[in-house]
Formats: sequence, structure tokens, C-alpha cells
Amino acid sequence: MKCIFCKNISDNCVSIEHIIPESLGNKEHVLPKGVVCDTCNNYFAVKIEKPLFELPYFRSVRFRNDIENKKGRPTLDKGIIGGIVSVGKDEQGLHIIAENSGVAKGIIDGSIKHMILPFNSEPDSNDINVSKFLCKAALESLIYRVGPVQEWLDEITEHPQLDTIRNYVRYGSKPSFWEYHQRRIYQEGDEFFNEKVSSETYEILHEFDFFYSDEGELFYVLVIMGIEFTVSLSSEEISGYRRWLIQNAEKGPLQTHDEMRVRSNPKDVNSLIGKRISFYTPEI
Repeated sequence: MKCIFCKNISDNCVSIEHIIPESLGNKEHVLPKGVVCDTCNNYFAVKIEKPLFELPYFRSVRFRNDIENKKGRPTLDKGIIGGIVSVGKDEQGLHIIAENSGVAKGIIDGSIKHMILPFNSEPDSNDINVSKFLCKAALESLIYRVGPVQEWLDEITEHPQLDTIRNYVRYGSKPSFWEYHQRRIYQEGDEFFNEKVSSETYEILHEFDFFYSDEGELFYVLVIMGIEFTVSLSSEEISGYRRWLIQNAEKGPLQTHDEMRVRSNPKDVNSLIGKRISFYTPEI
């Protein structure tokens, strides 16, 4: 077996690649050992996923939705209470970690009373970390979709038309930026009903699909927490998807008629009002 990114032999590799990281709540969309080699898996964790999770939006959305990292630790967000502090939360309330001794003293003596918790509703629409993550996920989702059939693995790994996006993700090769399209199609906390999926309403953490345009361009569409991200596997430009949206009245490929939005429970900073607050401070 060869790694789908570096094309090196990966028969003895032990890494199981998560298409969408565990730290975004993915437990089931994974690739078998060897599809992505240990070296590439480690590279993606350090060079793509870690910078992605440090972006204000992804830190904020994981905090709001109580998504733990792959080690089971809660996500910390940044707040302002006399200075920058780290904020965590659990069923008992909010926890403030103040590393600055002056801020800690002000909290304890009551001279600092108000905290600002920024709300980040979307990531920047032209971020290199988001771009590389989407391109990585696109190739891995393609493997996931066709299944672990060796002839399909070989076809995708050796397909010359995928080398440009492959090398962009793994080695930072040209182009300098792979364009993507971003827009919100539903809100965090929205609940849906589809009798083909479940007899009860449900939230959608993430979903993805592929489709060909009439011009034969292959697109990958990934929705995370209501934000639709789209990249082309055929070109580093995204203008073809913008044209497709116009032709289809702005209705994306994952916005099906079978799925009905039945309830909206937006998750925002207001949901934290009234929570008990605990302060963790260094010794002063």
C-alpha cells in the first residue's frame, strides 16, 4: 500500500486518519491504517490541524459546543477580564484561568468585575489553514467515499490530475493559495428532521459530498456547524462553484428537500449568562 499523499510505501504504518479531526467531534469518518502514512499524519496534525484550531472561530465554536480534544480535555477560549484570560466550562459553570498575577489579584479583591467573551461566528474567508485543511479533507473523503478497494486506492494515489492539490497540501507547492467558497447555510444548534435518517430531530455536526458541474468540474462540499465550505479538485480556482450556485438559485448540493429544519437553538454567548464562575489563579 502507498500513502495517498507522499506515495511512499505505508504497509507498516499504524496511524488511523480522521478525515475531520476528532477535535471537531468526528468519531466515525476515519481511514484505515496505511491510507495516510504515519509521517503525513503527524505533519497534518502539527502543520494544518493545530494552526486551524488556534484560529479564533474554531476555538470559539469548539468552546460553545463543548467539543473536547482527542485527549478528552475541554476546549479553552480566550476572554478579557482586566487582561487576557483562558476560559473553560463544564456542567458546573465557567472556569477562569488567570496567568497574570495583577489580573488574578483584581479578580480576588473585586476591583475587576466584568468579563468580555468574544463571539466568533465564522472564520476568515481566505485563510491558508482552512484552505489546506479543506484540500486534505477532500482527498481523504474521496477515498472514504469509494471504499478501501485497492484498485481505487491505487487510482486515486497515482492519478496525475490530483497531484497539484496533493502536493499543495503536503509540501506547500504551488499554487500559493487554493481558493475555497464559504457561506453559512444554517445556524449552530439548528435541528432537522428526515424520516429516512431518524424518527427524531437531530443536529448536524458535519457532512460532506462530491458532485460534478455541467462543465465536468469535480467539487467537494463540506459543512461544519452550518458553514458550507467548497473546493474544486479540478482547479485551484472556485469561480466554477459560484457560477453553479447562481444557476441553482443559491441552493447547495447538501441542502436537500428531504431534510427539514424544524427548530433553531442558536448557541451564543448569551447561553452562558447566569452560569456560576470559578477562578483558578496562580499564587500571588
